[in-house]
Amino acid sequence: MKKTIFFLVLIVLAVSVFSYDGVIHDFDTGMKIAKLEQKQLIVMFSDPGCYYCNLFTKSTLSDETVGRLLMAGYVFVEIYPSNEKTATLEIQGKEEKLTYNELYAAFGVKGTPTFWFFDETATPVTSLPGYSKPDFFVNVLRFLGEKAYKNGMSFADYTAQSHDYMGTHVVLNLSEEDAQYITENDPLAMNYSPKVTFDPFRIWITADSEIANELITKGAFRVILVDSPSSSTN
Repeated sequence: MKKTIFFLVLIVLAVSVFSYDGVIHDFDTGMKIAKLEQKQLIVMFSDPGCYYCNLFTKSTLSDETVGRLLMAGYVFVEIYPSNEKTATLEIQGKEEKLTYNELYAAFGVKGTPTFWFFDETATPVTSLPGYSKPDFFVNVLRFLGEKAYKNGMSFADYTAQSHDYMGTHVVLNLSEEDAQYITENDPLAMNYSPKVTFDPFRIWITADSEIANELITKGAFRVILVDSPSSSTN
């Protein structure tokens, strides 16, 4: 009996080792974080009762490779239709406040899930309607992450080859105010401490330049180096 329980525990651990915990549920917050962290942004236009939205969350977001790619180079936002929540969107050079329902219409969302991808400057790149299996979504993330499309490569040609791209390693100099915003709003962000287990896919925040470079050397994809008031005035 004890052996049976032991093996059941091992099975549960094996299937529940990875969990992507970086989902943000506010459009403006995700947009700001993506700009500050110099990451690409994915907005999942979703619906609470949508079967394929829930399937994507359960099967694709729980895939380890998908999750690692998202953590390394993307900010992932999931939003639902609403007349109460609003988003700020630049339309013809002017910032406009839209309800989430209006946002769905502005991006031509006719069904859920629909994914919109933005580059690091918040410029829309492309959209993807419908459910995506993990392997397919991995290819999408790598194709967009490497910006293979800028070299004239089609998605079909890209996926015909083998790729191991995971992301780029960057130290970002941010003000205390911006670093604090990330700390409070990005679930993947952590203030560095030697007592905390190192995970290269987390967002590490430190005011020590030596530690920042050391974290990059260890494989961190994003390190935020906080500018102290004294250093910024010198």
